[in-house]
Amino acid sequence: MKKQRSSNFELLRLLAMMFVLIVHADFIAFGAPDVSDWASRPVGVVSQYLFECLAICCVDVFVLISGWFGIKFSFRKFSAFFFQVVFFSAGLFLVAAVVTPQKAFTIEGIKSVFLLNGGDYWFVKAYMVLMILSPFLNAFCDHASRCDFKTVLTTYLMVMFVYGWLEPASVSFAMNGCTTLSFVGLYLIGRYMHIHRPAFTSYSMRQDGLAYLAISVIMMLACLFLLKHGLRPTLDSRLLNYGCPLVILAAMYLLLFFSKWNFSSRFVNRVSVSCLAVYLFHCNLFLFPIYKDLVRKANEMGGVLMILVFLLLVYVVAIGADRIRLFLWRKLEKKLYND
Repeated sequence: MKKQRSSNFELLRLLAMMFVLIVHADFIAFGAPDVSDWASRPVGVVSQYLFECLAICCVDVFVLISGWFGIKFSFRKFSAFFFQVVFFSAGLFLVAAVVTPQKAFTIEGIKSVFLLNGGDYWFVKAYMVLMILSPFLNAFCDHASRCDFKTVLTTYLMVMFVYGWLEPASVSFAMNGCTTLSFVGLYLIGRYMHIHRPAFTSYSMRQDGLAYLAISVIMMLACLFLLKHGLRPTLDSRLLNYGCPLVILAAMYLLLFFSKWNFSSRFVNRVSVSCLAVYLFHCNLFLFPIYKDLVRKANEMGGVLMILVFLLLVYVVAIGADRIRLFLWRKLEKKLYND
């Protein structure tokens, strides 16, 4: 019998994926504002930074949730995860092969089916390695004393913050929190919070929500200060990346906020199963340039409101496409595992 999903955490997954869409629709689609933007359209710059700072914790939230519950690794679960990835990478390649064969049948296009390009689906590749490592991480988390766990976690995070955040060029594979190395740290934070419940986890839901908002606003004000004084290119990229301590703190408090919101929703649980599909759909090699173009066109048509409508449409289309994947996987799963 399958364990009932916690709707509060499933809703957090859905929100985090919307945050991913927002991050990809903000600085990635429009570019980060510069000093001339601050002079000509200050309100627009503030809104850009506000959305970016509220949403930048998206990836960290996903990994913290995995740590909170602990990944229960099995070849069956890994296969289901990989099948979903290949369904979108291969499926969208076939669509591109029909619509724009000159783009599909290139070395880069063919490599994208197997996730062999450098930056495509980076989250998937980092998370797959985390899944493989999870039994070893879980063994440590379950058997280490609170003191040993805290010592290892603190030491690990200090090394990551120094070499992966303060001076990312010195350890390129830890840069910006976009690696399995960073995911391990986030996973351990999630496990530690869930198992040992440190004092800050006992704050009220309201306090958790305010802490998340306060951290996001502090990041926004810091970025605006750096922009105004011409320091944006060198410093605010350190604030707005997944390895930034403030971003990790924001993700932690957002997780704690949702952990105290208990409710049950079959709709939320059903939709959240397809959460990853939104990432796999819009970040595909062939679709991502189109996604960015359509975000810019939506902005021309109706500003922020029209962009949000477009993002919701992308969300719905991706989840709808994933229904096909679920149907095919259930058929295949029955044959593979004799269910």
